[in-house]
Amino acid sequence: MRQYKRRLALCPDCRVSDTVTERVYRPVEAAALLSTKVMKNLHFKDFFWNCDLTCTSGYDAIIQYLNDGKRTCKEVEEFMKARASIEEKYAKDLMGLSKKTKKTYEQKCRDKEEADQNVNRNTNNTKQLEKLNAKAQQAKQNAEEADRLYQQNVTTLGKARDEWMKEHVKACEMFEKQALERINFLRNTVWTHLNQLSQQCVTSDELYEEVRKSLEQCDVREDIEHFVNLRQTGDKPPAPVVYENFYSGQTGAPPSRLPPPIIR
Repeated sequence: MRQYKRRLALCPDCRVSDTVTERVYRPVEAAALLSTKVMKNLHFKDFFWNCDLTCTSGYDAIIQYLNDGKRTCKEVEEFMKARASIEEKYAKDLMGLSKKTKKTYEQKCRDKEEADQNVNRNTNNTKQLEKLNAKAQQAKQNAEEADRLYQQNVTTLGKARDEWMKEHVKACEMFEKQALERINFLRNTVWTHLNQLSQQCVTSDELYEEVRKSLEQCDVREDIEHFVNLRQTGDKPPAPVVYENFYSGQTGAPPSRLPPPIIR
C-alpha cells in the first residue's frame, strides 16, 4: 500500500511529490516542474534544418513525430472510452442498488406495520402474542437496518452525483475551450490559405502583364523578315525543265511527223 501511495504521488497526471503528504501539483504545474528539472530549452525551430535547400528530412521527422502523437492520442481516447463505459455501468448499478434498497426498505416497513397490527389484533393468546411481539421486534430491526442501508446508499449516490456534476462542469469547460481553439485554428488556417492564393493570383497577374507587354511589342512582319534573313537558302528558283528531242542532235534525222488532223 505504501509503495502504491508513493507511485501515485509521482504520477505526472495527478501530482509530483516524493511523498503523499507533500505539496500536490495540478497537471500543468507538474508538467512545468518536470520540464524545468529534466528538459533543456530545445525547440524544433533550432534543430531541424538541413544544408540542402531541397531536403525535407527535418520536416519529415517533425511530421512523423506529430503522427505518432496523433496515434497515441487515439489510443488514449480508446482507453478513455473503455473507462467511461465501465464508469457508466458502475453508475447504473449504483442507481439500481439505490432503487432496490428503497424497495427493500419500504417492504420491511410494511412488514413491521403488519406485525404491529397482528399484535394489536391478537391480545388474548399469550403464546401467540409473544410470537407476534418477537416477529414485530424482528421486523422493526429489519426495517431499521433497511432504513440505515437506504440512507447510506442515498448518501453515496448523492456524493457520486455531486462529483459527477463537478466533473461535468469541468468537461464542458474543457470541451468549450477545445471547440474555440479548433474554430479559431480552422478560421486562421483557411484565412491564411486564401491570402496565399490571393497573393499567388496577384503574382500571376503581374507575370501575365509582363507577357502581355511582350506580346504588344511583337511585330509579325518583323518576325517573318528576321526568319528570312536568318535562315534564307537562296533567292533563285530552279530552272524550268526543257524538252530535248533525241533526234534533234543527229544529222539526216527523219523529219518529225505531224499527227493526223482531227475531223470534227
